[in-house]
Amino acid sequence: MAHSEGLISDEEAAGDGPIPSSAPEIFSLGGHCYASHLLKQMDLRHGAGPFDWLFSDPRMVADCLDDRFEAFLNPAFYTYTGNPSGLGRGHLHYSPKYQRPVIFSHHDPLKADDHAHFRRAVERIETALNGGNRTLFVAVLDTYRGKEPHIRLMFEALRRRNNQAELLVMVGSATASGQPSAASMIQEDGLNVFRVETTSSMQDGLSHQNPADDQIMMGLIRQHLPRRPG
Repeated sequence: MAHSEGLISDEEAAGDGPIPSSAPEIFSLGGHCYASHLLKQMDLRHGAGPFDWLFSDPRMVADCLDDRFEAFLNPAFYTYTGNPSGLGRGHLHYSPKYQRPVIFSHHDPLKADDHAHFRRAVERIETALNGGNRTLFVAVLDTYRGKEPHIRLMFEALRRRNNQAELLVMVGSATASGQPSAASMIQEDGLNVFRVETTSSMQDGLSHQNPADDQIMMGLIRQHLPRRPG
């Protein structure tokens, strides 16, 4: 069974502060909240990125990178999905194209403060992309979203923006018996993709029932952290 996807608390969604100069440059690319939560648990998430607390797809990420988030930030594309809380906004471009009825699962981008949050998050990732520094981008995908051609589209879009960008993708499924395992699927310059078989599914959208499953993914992130010069 693929990883489940869940909502998060207001506290978990925070993270608009500046990134300390000593911190490695690292951003989540989705495809849901879990990757960002892992980075926060590892004290690696010092500022919000645009894909932190929403539902995405590798091809959607590539689209955003290629048009510099123009469609992503365009309020004309935000659509209501019927959630009485006002959350659960879809996107008239990405939702039908990538079978994501809900994109904005925690924020309502039609509210001024939430839209400002996304503008700041986009500015933050754009600064990293334009800076030319080695930056690590992390995605945790289920087997449906984690298809190799789609992962490569996302990586190529990153490299078009920053030839020092590195992408770590973990394609997870709760199919392991005994102990979780990770096997390399792609290992190329700047692109590392692992198939991670966990022993449990996710219990709240943010962690696995078996903590060892979270630990194996944290271990992969640690192995691929960017190192600052000097």
